[in-house]
Amino acid sequence: MIITKMSKNFIYVFALFCGSTFSCLAQESIFSISFGTGATESSRSPLNPADGTTTLKYAPIGTTSGGTYTLLPNPYSFGGGGYHSGEDHTPGDINGYMMILDVHSKGLLIYKKNVEGLCTNTKYEFSVWIANLANAGSFASRATFNIRNSQNNALIASETSNLIPVSRVLTWDKVSIIFTIPDSSVNSLTFEIVSGMDYVNHNAYDDILFEALKPNIKISNLDPVVCAGENVSMECLVEANFYSNAAVYQWQKKNTVTSVWENIIGATNKNYIANNVTETTQYRMLVSEIGNIENIKCRSASGVNTVTVNPQLVANISDGITICSGNGTNIVFTGTPNAEVKYTVNAGIPNAITLNSDGHYNLYTGILTDETIYEIVNAKDPVTNCQTQITDQKAVIALKPLPTATIMGSREVCKDEAFPEIIFTGSGGTPPYVFTYKENGILKTVSTENDKHTATIKAPTDKAGTLNYELMSVTAKCISE
Repeated sequence: MIITKMSKNFIYVFALFCGSTFSCLAQESIFSISFGTGATESSRSPLNPADGTTTLKYAPIGTTSGGTYTLLPNPYSFGGGGYHSGEDHTPGDINGYMMILDVHSKGLLIYKKNVEGLCTNTKYEFSVWIANLANAGSFASRATFNIRNSQNNALIASETSNLIPVSRVLTWDKVSIIFTIPDSSVNSLTFEIVSGMDYVNHNAYDDILFEALKPNIKISNLDPVVCAGENVSMECLVEANFYSNAAVYQWQKKNTVTSVWENIIGATNKNYIANNVTETTQYRMLVSEIGNIENIKCRSASGVNTVTVNPQLVANISDGITICSGNGTNIVFTGTPNAEVKYTVNAGIPNAITLNSDGHYNLYTGILTDETIYEIVNAKDPVTNCQTQITDQKAVIALKPLPTATIMGSREVCKDEAFPEIIFTGSGGTPPYVFTYKENGILKTVSTENDKHTATIKAPTDKAGTLNYELMSVTAKCISE
């Protein structure tokens, strides 16, 4: 018989300590009875037969006597000042009920429940949390646990607890019996709790639990935070010599859509590697004797190992465009807000920019005279340091050549003849063209009409001499504009 003496508050602290050291054990209980909660502090209806049975009679508040019980969230008013005031044992309950007993003789059946489908060579624990309600006097009490073969009522195991003493405050004591089913002929059990004293027992019962006894299970790399695409290694260490044979393992993960625990096919060793994780996922380990791993009544489950996955980063670049040579343009980067994005220009040394809180960044190319390729290499989260390689995100800036021009019209004429024509012709652009030229060193311009590629001027012949015309430049819209 095991008695663990702890106050309700200390149980909470213990649970936190366990969580920081081990992957605490999941509650895959065969049955667990906590008697429920109520909206107000009032007595609830009698014990639900599905939760178990008792030979004690149910008594509403104020009508109890020897051999009766009631269900209340606080025993103080029920005891007429002779009982402690306090809460039930179940952590997190608000107005949680407890089973309050008024027992005056030894051997009364306080609780009984039948269970089928158990396994041999598996250790089980049957437990209940008991509080002595008396706040004064010498009303110490005991409880006796009996485990029987349901088929013939033969006694398999029996233990009587140590004294549960009177205390200054409401104190919950865990009382339990640990046993192993002796052989395969026993396939159903009856669990009994009977009064263990001949005099008055004023006790409260809560959190009756029956489960396969769980070994200490430690999962390495507990609750890691990783980057998307990484591999995560886990190892399950089970208490040595807990099982009579070699332990059987089965890793599970919780379906993120249905929240159902599912076996991971082939993951039956104590080590497991989750490859290329892409989303936050919960894992756990099932462990049992050989042949029992699929029976919830015969196996143990580790606590949950949550692998938190930082998502992949996103980085995109605006589409490539064609511009006129000698001009520049803006390239727009978008993606994960505040990400650091590395990119190359014509496959050169990477440069870096940081997206703003809206996930944007505008980059001016400067003046370009050759085709230029901007390509994203990767994106990095400056907080988590997670980095995502980016492929197929490039912008090709193609260039149209500058417009060109020619000049024609060299000839000799006599003074006062008809004015000869000087013809300027533009190509590679969209009219109108503006030609800049020099006439004997004097800078002048001439333009084509809006739909013409040529412009003509007439050289004067009213004076003898030589006129030199020199084409300096041409301006026109690039065809891509």
